[in-house]
Amino acid sequence: MIKIDAEGSESEVIRGAEATLRDRRLGAVLMELNGSGRRMGVQDEDLHDRMLSYGLEPYRYAPRLREIRRRGLERADGPTSRNVLYIRDPDAVRGRVEAGAAFRVLDDRI
Repeated sequence: MIKIDAEGSESEVIRGAEATLRDRRLGAVLMELNGSGRRMGVQDEDLHDRMLSYGLEPYRYAPRLREIRRRGLERADGPTSRNVLYIRDPDAVRGRVEAGAAFRVLDDRI
């Protein structure tokens, strides 16, 4: 898993990491899409489309429920609204989440 949060330079990070993003061993990417790339001439939707081209699909993780859910692509709930978790093999990720030990964070069991 890798995290991409480059304050508007995500397109350049993706361009430099192309081989890694195509590698089947990479299971997930967490990328912040908040419109900051517009100042560099890059739209969040373009970054989203590039992630899709690498075989990574958008999901959400619900930690209290310990599950991942397919993320809709509607504008109100689409890639520009927050961090987006892109997953290559959702079944493999679900298996890891289910097999992982639960732990406490403050008063929550996750």
